[in-house]
Amino acid sequence: MSNAIPNHWRWLTRRVWMVDGTTLSMPDTRANQIPWPQPATQAPGLGFPQCRMVGLFNLGSGALCDAAIGPQPGLEHNSGQQRLR
Repeated sequence: MSNAIPNHWRWLTRRVWMVDGTTLSMPDTRANQIPWPQPATQAPGLGFPQCRMVGLFNLGSGALCDAAIGPQPGLEHNSGQQRLR
């Protein structure tokens, strides 16, 4: 899809990629506490498990080309770098 983008939508004829991420609150169940732990800044038993999500977008088309979901801090930075290599 990104190869079909006209050159005038590109920057110096190159495709432009964007990385964006967000954090989602997960339902507070025992099953979610293991894969998506609560933030370390919260007292035990308070708050909700958190899921981190990052996506790789083609700026010319707006298409979501890849995504990663996980619990670890730094997912947005690390996954974005790995996917752009």
